[in-house]
Amino acid sequence: MLASVKDEAERWAAIEDPPFNQRTGQRRWTPDSAKRLVGQRVEHPVTVEEKVQAVTDLVRDDDVAGQVATGLLRRPAVSSHHPHDQATDPEEASPRRGEEADAHRLI
Repeated sequence: MLASVKDEAERWAAIEDPPFNQRTGQRRWTPDSAKRLVGQRVEHPVTVEEKVQAVTDLVRDDDVAGQVATGLLRRPAVSSHHPHDQATDPEEASPRRGEEADAHRLI
């Protein structure tokens, strides 16, 4: 994997300076640490970004994605962090009765 690092000096610098493994407390290369260095998908995601990518890969099917999203939004901690988007909220996207009447009077 590290062979994909084009600059030879950069590649050897990386090889000689293995990353610190939080789990083992040692500095050593693992398949996942090499994949992280070159920007490939890892087998055991650690960061939030890696975990989001792994979940996204698992829910490529729209039916599965819909069920997963519904289940996740039922969690109070998740739904409280979900940003309120007026464009996706049908009640907010359509004008209220009074606003609709006002708009017609202006025409």
